[in-house]
Formats: sequence, C-alpha cells, structure tokens
Amino acid sequence: MSAAYVIEKGVPLPPGQRGRGLIGVIQKMDVNDSILVPDAKQSIVSASGRVVRQRTGAQFTTRVVEGGVRIWRVS
Repeated sequence: MSAAYVIEKGVPLPPGQRGRGLIGVIQKMDVNDSILVPDAKQSIVSASGRVVRQRTGAQFTTRVVEGGVRIWRVS
C-alpha cells in the first residue's frame, strides 16, 4: 500500500454500526487519534488493529464511515 495516512486528533467516534504500512502508522497513534483508510474493508483495518494490540496492548475500534473505514485508538 503506497497511500500516505494522516493521524487526526479530535474526530468524534460515531455510534456502532491494509498491510504493513498501515500497521506502522497505527503503532504511532495516541489515544483518541484516528485514521481514515479510504476504500478499505473493515476486516482488513480491524486485523491491523489487532496486530498492534497484540504487540503493544493498545486498544482500537473501527467504523465504516463515508469515504472508507476509520480506526480510532481508544486506550
């Protein structure tokens, strides 16, 4: 994946409803940061969050939003 990801602060988490590069960016996130992954499957983004959780203990949640899938670091 050659896309550049941007860590964003303060994006509100809406109610419930790829690759090594993404894992590297997710590892750099602080609590309440989020990343929009355009045109991705939620399962791929969630799996990346699980990999980081196993490595670091950080907790993540994902939601399908307009424009793709957003992942938040929640703890």
